[in-house]
Amino acid sequence: ITFTETHEAGKPVAVAELDLYNELRTSGDQGETMPQLVNNKFPFETDGSDLAPNVGAGRFQRVTGWTHENGAYITADLASGSAQFCTWCAPVWGCSAVDNGKVFQIIELKPGVYGFKLDIAHTTDPSGVDMYAVIAKGTTLPVMDDLSSEEVLAYGDVVEHRSSVYTIPFTVTEPCTVAIGLVYSLYDVYATAGYIWSDMYLNSFEIEAQ
Repeated sequence: ITFTETHEAGKPVAVAELDLYNELRTSGDQGETMPQLVNNKFPFETDGSDLAPNVGAGRFQRVTGWTHENGAYITADLASGSAQFCTWCAPVWGCSAVDNGKVFQIIELKPGVYGFKLDIAHTTDPSGVDMYAVIAKGTTLPVMDDLSSEEVLAYGDVVEHRSSVYTIPFTVTEPCTVAIGLVYSLYDVYATAGYIWSDMYLNSFEIEAQ
């Protein structure tokens, strides 16, 4: 704390009733540890399911520790032997397109300014996917048409920031339950773009204090 002037020139500074606190323990030992996402970076842990055997036995599984809604069940591509976080569809192979799929975690956050940091990888064809990273109050994410609702604290376009590290700032004004993750749609682009599948890969997800 630096004082730049006094009430009266030449007089000393006096301080009374000063209370310092650090709720999120960004330095020192006081406060509480900031919550973090689980199973949040490559290689991801998966649940052992076999969700699309027609395009490869054991290839697609759910990611553990994450909630999957609206058909967002294909999220870990094991074809390479390592669990990548990959949303994927191939309607011409019987693996259907996804409409407003949701993959997210639920955490408790105290008041503060945060950043949702994503290490975003590639997509085969950006016309085959719409995807947003979303932070919203409550226990689920909204569909893409409702991203401007009052429950949404912040969101950002993942496809627009592909092949980069992208941080979305957001502010929590009171202690609350927050859903944080992805809402997306995957489309059949075979007839228009010639790609059999649509996909979007991500490498990691983190919450940072700003």
